[in-house]
Amino acid sequence: MAFRCRAAGVDLAEVFGFLSDNALEGTLDVHRGGDASVRLYFQGNGRIFYPRSGRRGQTSLIKILRHTGVLSREALERLRNEWRNQREEDLVAGEADAEAMQAALRKHLSEEIQDLFLWRDTLFEFIPSSMPAFVREELEQGKGLLLEPKGVLFEVARRQDERRRIQRIIPSTRVVLRTERGAGEEVVNRLSAHNLDLLCSPFDGGMRVDDLLDEWEVPNHNVLVTIADLVQTKLLVPLEPHTAHMRFDEALDSGKIEVASRILGHLVELERRSVPGGPPAPSAKPFDLGPEKDFAESNLFHYGPQTSCRMRLGGPRALQIARLLLAAKRVFTLELYAEGRELRLIGMPGRVTLEGQEWSGPPLPETLKSMGLIDDATCAQLLETAGDPAEFVSPGDLDKARLQRIAQELLRSAFWVSADVVLTNRKLLGEDPRLRL
Repeated sequence: MAFRCRAAGVDLAEVFGFLSDNALEGTLDVHRGGDASVRLYFQGNGRIFYPRSGRRGQTSLIKILRHTGVLSREALERLRNEWRNQREEDLVAGEADAEAMQAALRKHLSEEIQDLFLWRDTLFEFIPSSMPAFVREELEQGKGLLLEPKGVLFEVARRQDERRRIQRIIPSTRVVLRTERGAGEEVVNRLSAHNLDLLCSPFDGGMRVDDLLDEWEVPNHNVLVTIADLVQTKLLVPLEPHTAHMRFDEALDSGKIEVASRILGHLVELERRSVPGGPPAPSAKPFDLGPEKDFAESNLFHYGPQTSCRMRLGGPRALQIARLLLAAKRVFTLELYAEGRELRLIGMPGRVTLEGQEWSGPPLPETLKSMGLIDDATCAQLLETAGDPAEFVSPGDLDKARLQRIAQELLRSAFWVSADVVLTNRKLLGEDPRLRL
């Protein structure tokens, strides 16, 4: 049984449990956007194999060995110049003990598995199949991690408790933190426990927590525990709203669009969360725009280099941004993600394109019936038997019905309580032209 779905609609832990409990054999591909993916091999005996070859867009071997303490900082610097010209395994052969290297890799791979449960905008796909010969060879040679699903899920549950504590302390990883005066040395000392090469505190009031995690390329959970402790003890604090507004305006005026987009995400997050020193809760006017209006109307957004700003907004506010940009005839892409639903609105002068994924609204047969493509009896039959609508309508009519559902969801998105929003000042089209209106 093959399936494909987004992690926002189906919990990844449930997928792990379902595949292992039913002893299904095959590959599970987990994708985060277009930049990273993991391929796991589920065996008929219920165990999971995560080979080193199943990683794409993940941390390199050399950085793994540095983060886990196997390579010294000096060794890392010595290898940088040769990094692009040789295989990583050959480079580190003379720098690290083979047994220590394998132990470090297993530890890091287990952390990467745990990080899968933190990924946002995640798509996963399971295909029943036997393990390929080259992967079986990796399994026999110990080039990967062999997992017991129950152990993985037990650790997931334990970390979920820790993450709840983190979320009570850190408003969001979208926020920008700054270091309190005199606390820099202590911040560096605590973060150095994760083998981060820091000379001063990286929390300078200009980078989001997300940005720093991406830059460090270390497993997120343990570092977030440390960051939460630093915030709880007030060594790190969220950038104050008045300072953030000032830096946001300065970035727009000076053409620093990346800085402006980061600070904008921070300001929007402060509005949503109860943050010490933050502004009061949003008013009862869901269509009112804040600093995102200044960002979208700026010449920097229109003429500057490509950038994407990630925010968490209510549906009405997100659509107000689209309305503003369409009225100004700007080129933009507005992506909305909420509870397994995905919409993408692309605006260009004289043209609007809508893309999306079908959602758990009215069943497709009912949409076909409302469009007059099937009659009541056929609709009832399809609903009762879970039949395939493609047997009763042409491929073209089926695509029209799917697009109709996407268009209806755009209207419903005005009632979404909140959504992850990505605003880009360029045209970005998806991969499936059939889901385009």
